[in-house]
Amino acid sequence: MKKMLLGIAAAAFSFSVAHVNADSNTLNLVSVDSVQLMQKSKEGQKITNEIQKKVEVFQDFYKKSQDEVTALTDEIKQKEKVWSADVLQSKKDKLAKLKKNFERNVADKQESLRAEIQRKQIQLRDKQLALTKKVFEDKKWGIMIDKNTPGVLCVANAIDKTNELLKIIDQEFDKSAKASSKKVSTKKKQIKAA
Repeated sequence: MKKMLLGIAAAAFSFSVAHVNADSNTLNLVSVDSVQLMQKSKEGQKITNEIQKKVEVFQDFYKKSQDEVTALTDEIKQKEKVWSADVLQSKKDKLAKLKKNFERNVADKQESLRAEIQRKQIQLRDKQLALTKKVFEDKKWGIMIDKNTPGVLCVANAIDKTNELLKIIDQEFDKSAKASSKKVSTKKKQIKAA
């Protein structure tokens, strides 16, 4: 499951931005590690924790469902010689239905979880990309490359601006979290007053 998450993250977040500095003929080259921005940002870590909880719920569901199928299978094996043909057939039908439901429910829940992970990662990527473009323009960098883009073999640490962007991304997340917290607090006060 972790490989799937990292694979989706890398594919969903791979981007590069190019812009020539209009004020001069110089070209400032900088790089960024988009995967690191997603994984190390406060919002990225919050999303990872939320996803991990949902993965754990899925795993619990999977184990309980699998245990139910195993228990019925074991019961049939142990009692097949004691039960009548009708009871045995009824139990086998119940097992077949249980297996079919198990497979369908697992596939549905797995697909739903995968879609939610992808949606959240795309939202985070888009949000971070917009802020990255703003910082890029404010700093008047000439070209920005993503270390994770195919074809990039090496990038000098001197041009890597990942940590600088990470600080700005986290500051924006903190501002947004405080604003959201204030809205909730104000609504609670209004409810109590009413």
